[in-house]
Amino acid sequence: SFSLSPGSLSFTALENGSTPAPQAITVTATGGPLYLVVSHSGPAIASVVPNQSSATITVSVPDPVTVGTTTGTVTVRGYLDSGYTEEIAGSPKTVSVSYVVSASTAPGISVAAGTSVSFTAPAGRAAPAPQTFAVAIANGPVTLQVTPSGAAVASASIVAQTATSATVEVVPAAPTASQGVRSGSVQVLGCLDVGCAQQVAGSPRDVAVSFTTTASQFQAAPQTLPTFPVVAGTGPTAPQTIALSDANGTAAWSTSVYYPGATGWVSVTPSSGTDLPASPQVSVSFPENATAGTYTAYVNVTSLGTTRQVQVSASVTRPRIVAPPDTLAFSAVRNQTTLPVVPDVALTTEHGGSLTFTTSVTYAGATGWLSVAPSGSAPGTLAVGVSTADLAEGTHTATLRLTPSNGATATLVDVSYTISAPTLTALPSPLSFTVDALTTVAATSAPVSVASAGAPLSWSASASQPWVQVSPASGSTPATPTVSLVLAELEALPPGAHAATVTFTYETAPGVNATANVAVNLLVDLPLLTVVAPRVSVAGVGGEVVLRGIGLPAPLAAPVRFGGVDATAQARISATELRATPPGALGAGSHLVTISNALGLSRSRARLEVVDAGPLAAAAVASAGTKVRIVYDDAAKVVYVANAGTGKLERHREAAGWVKAGDGSDEIALASLKNVALSPDGKTLVSIAGTAFRLVDTATFALAASQPAATAPSQAIVHLEMTHAGKAIFVAHEQATFTTAGLFDLASGTTSSIQGLGSLYGAGLVSGPNGSRVGFLQWGISPSAMRVWEAGSGTLTTATNVVQDGWFGSFDRSAARLLVYGHYSGYWGSRLYDASASYALLSGT
Repeated sequence: SFSLSPGSLSFTALENGSTPAPQAITVTATGGPLYLVVSHSGPAIASVVPNQSSATITVSVPDPVTVGTTTGTVTVRGYLDSGYTEEIAGSPKTVSVSYVVSASTAPGISVAAGTSVSFTAPAGRAAPAPQTFAVAIANGPVTLQVTPSGAAVASASIVAQTATSATVEVVPAAPTASQGVRSGSVQVLGCLDVGCAQQVAGSPRDVAVSFTTTASQFQAAPQTLPTFPVVAGTGPTAPQTIALSDANGTAAWSTSVYYPGATGWVSVTPSSGTDLPASPQVSVSFPENATAGTYTAYVNVTSLGTTRQVQVSASVTRPRIVAPPDTLAFSAVRNQTTLPVVPDVALTTEHGGSLTFTTSVTYAGATGWLSVAPSGSAPGTLAVGVSTADLAEGTHTATLRLTPSNGATATLVDVSYTISAPTLTALPSPLSFTVDALTTVAATSAPVSVASAGAPLSWSASASQPWVQVSPASGSTPATPTVSLVLAELEALPPGAHAATVTFTYETAPGVNATANVAVNLLVDLPLLTVVAPRVSVAGVGGEVVLRGIGLPAPLAAPVRFGGVDATAQARISATELRATPPGALGAGSHLVTISNALGLSRSRARLEVVDAGPLAAAAVASAGTKVRIVYDDAAKVVYVANAGTGKLERHREAAGWVKAGDGSDEIALASLKNVALSPDGKTLVSIAGTAFRLVDTATFALAASQPAATAPSQAIVHLEMTHAGKAIFVAHEQATFTTAGLFDLASGTTSSIQGLGSLYGAGLVSGPNGSRVGFLQWGISPSAMRVWEAGSGTLTTATNVVQDGWFGSFDRSAARLLVYGHYSGYWGSRLYDASASYALLSGT
């Protein structure tokens, strides 16, 4: 804790009389240490000064200039820590202060507390305007006298006076040439007589005066000019500018040049002026006989007594010879008979005069190959050349030195001489071929010009693709071999752009080979047939088939041919699908399906297998297990059976009497076998076993070397139908439950969903021989409807008025009619619909 004594202070004084003496407050502390903070408030207090050593607080009051009573408070706070965050109990404590100033009847003068006069001006500038202060007069008359003193004041005088006040004007001294602070004062005497034998109360009063001279704002920039590059004797250089400014306003300025060494080479224009800002320009000039080297001078710029210095430097050189360009380049093929010719080098001088010179050559490596005159004069020309091409391959370099007679720096010219290996050119490149239905054999080849610089070169040619060849395949330059398309290789190329490279290889040096390439671009604009569906036709019966392929043209102008015989009808459906009717007289056998072109290319993998008409012998074959699917291939005379009971895929051949071979070659074990379908070309069986798709090669009746990674449906019942587009459609379900469906792409081995199919319930599939349509049959859905997948367009449509609770069915050969077996209003039976006419009913139950 702490206490303060006394608890209050009181001061008294007469108006304009003597200021009361300060009084003390004693601080008594118990315990500790204590950290005290002292503050004050109120007009009665002028200052509070704590004295730690004496444990006192000194309180002072202002001069007694105003009659009346004023108060104030001294506040003391105690803290336990030096950071003044933890204030003790009982803190703060206060001491009240009263100050009574009584009116006086005696004459007196006063100046308001804190009155002072201050002046500020930049160095060298005019003195600021005079300032005034007021003197109060009480109980006059009073005679005033003012006396200035100190370097800050030039004069002081009373400029106005009444019975109660007067105004004193202070005139400042002139600013100095350098920055700094000067002080002074003005003394005011209040007198009862002219001689001031008797002074009144409050006299004398001293008013402090200060004069601050600030730094000059005169600037010259930059302080150092960039070095002038000077060629002696070439006259004044391009000028550089000095920026002069003064933030305090305009002023006159002048320049002078100080030379530590050689003189007279700097000029300043203009050299002086009466206004700021200004931009004098500096240029330099040296006579022709000036010594080369670096020169320095200083431009001094003065304004209002302030001088700024700017350094000027010049790098002086003697006039040199100018040889554009400063690089020369020659090139030649090794051992060529005619040396390269280069125009003479035009020489000038930096000062426009005449200079003689000598030449010398410095080689980096092989020497003696540069020819040049030993001397010459400039302005003029210099003949430079090479004397041989019998150098190693690569770039040889040398430096040509032109040394002038005046002792100036030599002029250097870099010279390069590139010796390259003999090169072979093959043109034109690229060669472009287009193969369409009208292309003839003559348009499938083009000549190439093979040439070289210098001696003949032997070459051999090769092609990067088997569909292009070169004839002859070797020779020597010059030559004109022929680049041709290999017609047999065009059979399987897909339509579109193809690229190849013909490479001509030749020897540049013993054991060192190089190549020249001719790009070959080929645009195949011929269709490529891949599938005919159905691929089996009965002799004498025929029927429309679907042809799948790529690049099928529109319109289809060329005829579709079956084994060399034109179709009786044909129609283009899209760029990937045709419909054609084989000729009726087509006999039994395998017939390649083609589209005619001028080159006689078949460009087809589609074969129509025609079988003779006639009944097949029926036979009962004992075979254990549960058969979930039977697929008959009439061309191969084979029945494939998916036997879910034994978990085996079986092959029954007519030639063997529909009996499987005893050695097991007609069986493939596939656990959890659910269904099987035959690819459009008859070469692959697609089966679903467990949750996997398995591909079987029908020729070897073994699993294909590459199997898809796609996951098959996990449900117990899976229906599977193959479309002519090479995509199998599957639906899967448990008994009488909602169904999942999708597409399996035989080419990529991937699955995808069917957009827009919606919910299915216990659906089965119905397809037909040509695989162009697949219908989704459903149970328990009303009103009756069937969704049909169009394989050619990949779209899904809805066929209305189709039997409810359909189980099985088939489209006919051309997918024009649909036969469905199902449940009709309590009865089981079949109905026939016109698939080409919105599935209108054709027959009754």
